[in-house]
Amino acid sequence: DREGHAMVPKTHVEQGFALGSWLCRQRHTHRHRRLDVERQAQLEQAGVVWDPQNATFNRALKLLLAYKDREGHVKLPWKHREQGFNLWGRLYDQRCTYRRGSLKEKRLAQLGRAG
Repeated sequence: DREGHAMVPKTHVEQGFALGSWLCRQRHTHRHRRLDVERQAQLEQAGVVWDPQNATFNRALKLLLAYKDREGHVKLPWKHREQGFNLWGRLYDQRCTYRRGSLKEKRLAQLGRAG
């Protein structure tokens, strides 16, 4: 509740407990379909996102589309933040991933539709 989300960084330690590492292991166990159903339900009730990279991409895309609707383009000013989110940095990361040839086709198509 304190942070308003359950997107815990992998290196986060809370009161001496390696919460980020623990959550990473829970996601790994879930991804390999070995997470107990009850534990999965508890984590979902706490707001755990199973694929944080995809959730972050979707948030960035939503904010980019809102920016485009408002401004009429997607040429973000340097280090532009949208609702506290580093949208410029996220878009820059996607461009770098594209240049390396490792941007997923689905994401490339979504970004292409955004402009």
